Formats: sequence, C-alpha cells, structure tokens
Amino acid sequence: MAEIISRKNKKASPKVDLTPMVDLGFLLITFFIVTTSMTTQKVMPINMPFDGKGSIASASKTLHIILKNNNQIAYYNGLDSMHINNCTFNGINNIRNVITQKQQIVQQKFGSKNDLLILIKPTNQSNYKNIIDVLDEMKINDVKKYMIIEPSKFESK
Repeated sequence: MAEIISRKNKKASPKVDLTPMVDLGFLLITFFIVTTSMTTQKVMPINMPFDGKGSIASASKTLHIILKNNNQIAYYNGLDSMHINNCTFNGINNIRNVITQKQQIVQQKFGSKNDLLILIKPTNQSNYKNIIDVLDEMKINDVKKYMIIEPSKFESK
C-alpha cells in the first residue's frame, strides 16, 4: 500500500524580535532618571545674629516661654517672673493663644506686632519635640524675633 502522506496545515508562529523593545525601555528609563529632580528636604531657615553689639529689648515687648516636662509650658511677660502662668501645646489654654494675645497687646501699645520678642527656654526635663513644636508655633504665628536661651536656675525648677 501506498503510504498516505498527510500534511497538517501547520501555521508558522510569528517570532517577535524584542531587541528594539528592550532598547526603547532602556532609553525611557535613562530619560526619566536624567530628567527627574530629586526632592530636597524642606527646612526652616534660621537667622543668626551678626557679630557686634547687641540690641536692647523692652521688657513690655518680651514673652518668656519655659519648656518643662510632660509637654508643660510656663510663661511670663517681661520681667514679671513672680506671676508665672502655665499652658500646654493643645487644649483651651494653649501656647498659640498666649502668643496671639501678647502680639495683640504689643500691637496696641507699640503699633506693630513684629516688635514682640519671645525667649524660648528649654529645661533639662523638656524634650526635643517640645522645642520643635514651639518653633512651629513661631512660624505659624509669624513671630519675627525669638531666641532659644538657657533658663535661669529659678526658671529650671
């Protein structure tokens, strides 16, 4: 018998050359790496005083903020260290309200709230977060003049 040669209709599968696709991928990756700008950290600018003679600040334009333990804040106005009040970072009696009230008083008496000077005095019991929170309050309340100084022995108790 004769052999029957049967041919099945086999379609040749198309072969896709991926070399141009890989080249395109690397070109796109290179393009985005080169054109992308890295994010920079956002930091609060600190203005340092110039060397030279200092200036005199009026006691009536000064607010002393003493940072204590457990997120507690003591404050007093000017040279009146006998009447120390307490406040916190949040709640009804918070430091933002104290700063705003002092700014209003300075503006009424002297014409500009920018004359206010705030002395920030962190004690040994305060933590770094408290200092950052107070500096944030300076920025929020647009306080132009503030200093971080060491508290006196009387204030650090």
